[in-house]
Amino acid sequence: MVLLYVYILLIILNLIKRDSKVLFFSLIIFMWILVGWSEGTADWHIYVARFENYEEVSSRTEVVFTLIMRIGHFLNFDYRMMYVVLTAVCFLLIGSTIYAYSKAPGFVIAIYAIFTFPIDATQLRFFTAFSVAVFAYRFIFNYYCTKKKKEIIKWLLAMLVAVNIHMSVLVFTVVLIPLFFSRKTTIIFTIVSNALMVFFSSTRSRVYEMIVSLLGSEKADIVAEQRAQYGMGTIIFVWIKILIIFLGFVLFYVFIKYFTQRNHLHELGNCLSDGKYQIINYEKCLDFNIAILSIMGLIMVTSDFYRIQQIVMMLNYMIYASYLTPSKKQTLVVNNLVIVILSVSFAFIALYNLVLNSMNYNTVFLPLFQNNQLLNNIL
Repeated sequence: MVLLYVYILLIILNLIKRDSKVLFFSLIIFMWILVGWSEGTADWHIYVARFENYEEVSSRTEVVFTLIMRIGHFLNFDYRMMYVVLTAVCFLLIGSTIYAYSKAPGFVIAIYAIFTFPIDATQLRFFTAFSVAVFAYRFIFNYYCTKKKKEIIKWLLAMLVAVNIHMSVLVFTVVLIPLFFSRKTTIIFTIVSNALMVFFSSTRSRVYEMIVSLLGSEKADIVAEQRAQYGMGTIIFVWIKILIIFLGFVLFYVFIKYFTQRNHLHELGNCLSDGKYQIINYEKCLDFNIAILSIMGLIMVTSDFYRIQQIVMMLNYMIYASYLTPSKKQTLVVNNLVIVILSVSFAFIALYNLVLNSMNYNTVFLPLFQNNQLLNNIL
């Protein structure tokens, strides 16, 4: 378990030295090695089969992901090589966005390393879509600062690519609601959309017909197969996990609001003085989190939609980092300490609930540190 100890050490160092470029990229490279050269994870053999028989499964796979596999075959890659190259591109998209737009990039990548990285490591198709969606955040941030509509167009184009890697990302477009409308409208939208989905899911044929009209019969068959695998008990369990993640952000939101008001601090501005774009503030991020709750009704159709939470969690982490203020003043030092403790606790609780406290511990978590074909021979 030497790799796990090194991993934990890099996380701790990034939490301490939150602006260190060396530590930031060291952790990213280490995560890439963990992913790229590990075997035995839950979906490994599934993706090997997908890669080797990509033509046969193309009708059940999104266009861009099929294109990626086709390019891999054209370059005469085996699955391992394609996996290594593709995950390198994913980390480049994620890392460049965090480093360019985060006030404390080491902190963001450290929290992400706790959760959701261990899950992303096994979900290649969604991880690829996730990395594109995270990269697309920069266009949301730019729009928030400049109000130029071309940034929204760029975001939509990037999301179109992500959707054609993993269809569930389509649901993430609900963040356009809070971007252009009030919190009241966002709450009403979330409640109504969930009520409609719960109503329609009571008649499976209607849901099936709706999915056919949106995604086609092949995708509808896949969703129907998944829907048949779990009952209401499982759905309620997933709902609880969604609400835990949401309440984790709300807890942070309450703390930040209290702290800024108590210490008479101004809210984050739209743009930084050096001309860089500032990410959205915690008020708007709260609206994003509310809008994402609209997936609760969709969980009754397929649990795949739960993964959208992973995208909004990265935004939450970047918001947390925005309120870390380098200072020797006791009040600000305490503020930073509370943010770090809350964030680490929240990420670890999510990791425990979704990975460590289930079969995922043996199929998702341990293989990253026990079955690495590159580092185990060295360490």
